[in-house]
Amino acid sequence: MKFSNKAISSLTYAHLINDLYFIVLPPLLPLIIEDFNLSYFMAGILLFASTITTALLQPFVGYYADTHRVRKKAIIAGLAFFIISLPIIGAAKSFINLILAAMFMGLGGTTYHPQATSLISNMFRNHRGKYMGIHGVGGHLGTSLGPIVVGALAAAIGWRLGILLLMLPGIVAMVAVWLFTQEPETTGEGGVWGSFTREILLLCIASLIPGIILRGFVAFLPPYYYSSGYNIFYADLISSIVLVAGVMGQPAGGWLSDRIGRKRIYYISFILLGVFIPAFVFIQTLSSLLALFIIGFAIAMTFPVGLLFAYELAPKNQGGSAVGLVFGSSMLGTAFIPPIIGHIVDNFGFDIGFISLAIFPYLGMVVVHLIPEVNR
Repeated sequence: MKFSNKAISSLTYAHLINDLYFIVLPPLLPLIIEDFNLSYFMAGILLFASTITTALLQPFVGYYADTHRVRKKAIIAGLAFFIISLPIIGAAKSFINLILAAMFMGLGGTTYHPQATSLISNMFRNHRGKYMGIHGVGGHLGTSLGPIVVGALAAAIGWRLGILLLMLPGIVAMVAVWLFTQEPETTGEGGVWGSFTREILLLCIASLIPGIILRGFVAFLPPYYYSSGYNIFYADLISSIVLVAGVMGQPAGGWLSDRIGRKRIYYISFILLGVFIPAFVFIQTLSSLLALFIIGFAIAMTFPVGLLFAYELAPKNQGGSAVGLVFGSSMLGTAFIPPIIGHIVDNFGFDIGFISLAIFPYLGMVVVHLIPEVNR
């Protein structure tokens, strides 16, 4: 158990760093838009480029890591891709170069979540929701700290130099995962699509919806507040509220799902989102920040639950592949959201862009109803 505690600690820290790297570009978007003279649609294309690689490759990486028992090595390789991409992004001189650098960064995002879910599910068989919730805190701390840290560095020394300082914590995470995690004995069977059952397909659709909403807010909150007159640090600081809420939302969702079931967490999340997305748009006071916090909390509740749900619904020894399919398909859908919302913002403004996200939770409730609960 002592070794397991070190393992969950190292994976939680690695999750923090992985998700911090994945959130590097959105806080910089206002400055990148200025430097490269971009429209919001073009800025959305940049975020699309950083996501599409992850979305397309993640299921296959999950299957390969399952079948060849290289889950730990895959996590370390992903962190290495992130670390290498930082100076490449900082050195980009044209929008095309920036796009290519963002796609290279996307390779780093292909490895972490399926492999970490397999490792944790094998280590903690009786309290998976609890430990996935703890592990999820690391990820949301990373996404929460990302805008604050990146914004502070950009304001202090410029965004190109600032992101170079983020390389060191990634190296520490690679060492920690190597030293303190063990590879499970099980391997995957039957090919990557062997885990693509009807239940997994429905879960892919349901898990896509919180990701769509989060991606829409994370991408355009910094430009929204920046265009309202805040400097880059304060724009990113206020925007981080939707991510900070996840530090509490992920463990709450994981813990509750062990007690009331995975499906009910989705219902609770979608009801909250259906109410508080319009509240954020129409309440032009400090209360809008409370609505933003609840939106972030509701989104985060589903994240550990969705990965666990995929693992538990998957055929035997196909957990990593199933998680990769769920996470990858959700990423594929969210990849298209920044360009779409960017186009709406260019033509109709930020409020219409945000309110357009409010329809998705109601569609999600219909899909979740069709997914069977699992006997854990």
